[in-house]
Amino acid sequence: MHPSLRLAIATALGGMLSLGLGYGHANADPALFTVTTTISGFDAPQGIGASDGSLYVANGDAASVSVINTSTNTSTATIPVGIGPLGVGIGNGFVSVANAGANSVSVINMSTNTVTATIPVGVGPFDVEVVGGYAYVSNSGSNTVSVINTGTNTVTATIPVGTQPSEITAANGRVYVVNRVSNDVSVISTTTNTVVDTLTVGMLPNGLAIVDGYAYVGQQLSDEVSVVDVTTDTIVAVIPVGSSPTDVVASGGSVLVVNQTGNSISVIDTSTNTVTDTIDLGAGANPAAITVSGAYAYVANRLSDTVAVIYVGMPAGASSGDAPPPILQQFGRATSGTCDAAAPVTLNWGGAGSGGWGESWAQWM
Repeated sequence: MHPSLRLAIATALGGMLSLGLGYGHANADPALFTVTTTISGFDAPQGIGASDGSLYVANGDAASVSVINTSTNTSTATIPVGIGPLGVGIGNGFVSVANAGANSVSVINMSTNTVTATIPVGVGPFDVEVVGGYAYVSNSGSNTVSVINTGTNTVTATIPVGTQPSEITAANGRVYVVNRVSNDVSVISTTTNTVVDTLTVGMLPNGLAIVDGYAYVGQQLSDEVSVVDVTTDTIVAVIPVGSSPTDVVASGGSVLVVNQTGNSISVIDTSTNTVTDTIDLGAGANPAAITVSGAYAYVANRLSDTVAVIYVGMPAGASSGDAPPPILQQFGRATSGTCDAAAPVTLNWGGAGSGGWGESWAQWM
């Protein structure tokens, strides 16, 4: 081991011991499905996405996107976009923002945090999902999905779907679009850009996640989530949740459901299709959207102008034991040879199989 690295580790461990902190305890996980912090400073946040250590929050009333460093939970940039930004889609180094009031999509370069293109789409764009080299945009006012070539920033196809399309997600070569008024989900083939199936769901659907061949779809009027077998187009379970479910996201073996007027998150165990936990977001939060990145979920609270940060558990293949305490995380895996070649890296919870701390910390210690 390089002497300078040995000295730094010894010094850090000495400081931890003087505080009565042993390895493992200094980095203990929070309680599962609890709010660990709340970030403020937004303006009616209604869309949210995360990638590469940054959180992108669409401020519905400010025509802007806030960029948050997820390591520090502090703002690093505010980017002007179109009127009424809602859904956020991330891919290929860019953030695509649906501007509902401007009938356009703003394209943000993640390296520079600047808008590099503004693309006209249909009426009332609601959400964006990036699949490969294309962005799929649900147009709630024109009952279509616009397909944007992200290389040229041009619309290459317009696909008719159900009435008032809203949330959109993708899985296994398919794009799933929730249609709020026609009470169904349009299934689009990304190969042909045509609707290949329509799934029937409950009243006023909003928000969905695809898990192992099943669609979990929120139903605002009945305060339930329908579980639909996407192969047979049959509802296999109906799960009571909180008041007015509006967004749904998968996280490990769970599905998290945003209950807008219930000011809460319902946690569904996908192995039993039952609610196992309810996370209180506080009166007046009015949560609108959720995303998951690593061990945390981020919830945009529209009326309280905040984002709640919720611990949802370590990603698959990782554990808190893979990582040294934060004070030592400046040291990374050697790119080759011995530990002498180690260089600073950013935190990687991928585990030993992904070159994460299971490899870098345990290997050299």
